[in-house]
Amino acid sequence: MDFSTIKKRLFYCQEELRLNRRLAANLYLDVIAMTGTPEQPVITDLVDNNDQVIDYAGLAILSYYLFSRAMVRAKVEAIRASQAGISHNEKEKSETALATYLELAQIYTHRVTANIIITRGLSASGKTTITQALMEQPGMIGIRSDVE
Repeated sequence: MDFSTIKKRLFYCQEELRLNRRLAANLYLDVIAMTGTPEQPVITDLVDNNDQVIDYAGLAILSYYLFSRAMVRAKVEAIRASQAGISHNEKEKSETALATYLELAQIYTHRVTANIIITRGLSASGKTTITQALMEQPGMIGIRSDVE
């Protein structure tokens, strides 16, 4: 991609949005604010309020977009920290945020080993109770076959 001019930058940004229209709004607007901390990143953006996954296809490329967004935020903080005329306190705050976003981006580069847990059993045997406790763990995504 060539971002050497405003016109080229606009073209590539629009092209990215066109190619990723289903995910773009979530991934570019608010994913970082909803992903926890570097110590405990949480994938929540593609999950609705009832912990139901909204877009399974998006999960395959989510870490790439999380990394990309963390790097954008890091660059913004780096620019802010290097601006003339800001106070020492603001500069320190931006440098801390920069380090946090870089650390978060690094976490997103690691491959995650996926595990699958399947429950089965008679009605009212406790499957939902157990899986609800599991779903409280960071990064867990539930798929139910008994609901639409």
